[in-house]
Amino acid sequence: MRNCLRRNALVLALISGFIVVTANSARAEPWDEYSYSSDGFVISAPFAPALSKADFGTPANPLPSRILTWKFPDGAVVLVTATDYSGTDSVDASLNSVAQGEVQSLKNGRIVSQKSLVQQGVNGIECVMEGDDYHARTRIFRQGNRIWNIYVLSSTGKPIYDQTDRLFASFRFLQTP
Repeated sequence: MRNCLRRNALVLALISGFIVVTANSARAEPWDEYSYSSDGFVISAPFAPALSKADFGTPANPLPSRILTWKFPDGAVVLVTATDYSGTDSVDASLNSVAQGEVQSLKNGRIVSQKSLVQQGVNGIECVMEGDDYHARTRIFRQGNRIWNIYVLSSTGKPIYDQTDRLFASFRFLQTP
């Protein structure tokens, strides 16, 4: 009888484990990889981004950028930019300048946390930002004359995009400029 109970308990444990693994696998939707060799990076996402271009600079100091945009049904937006940078300030100063520009775009925006990071030898920062209407997480990298920015934005009161960590982890440099 005891052996029968142990066997049944073992079978139930195995079935429960299978159900948990299956449920977790169902939530991990397949993502495709998007490679941008001219901008030197690859990123994975659940669907293809919209592509656009903008110039965030001034006539005296243009900052041409290529922008990838994902808009999600819950209102979250993800932007990835690759910007050609011609300034002569330090890497830290340029990273902080980009972060300040982002936080100023939020009504009553403020940086809640900021930390330095290095990925594949490229220096960067990660920031958490809050404003009256939106909150965001961003990673900004610079090497040479290129700045890369991954910006995840959601309405205040709604969670940040739930796959932000996965998105950040999928970003990698193909080569450094």
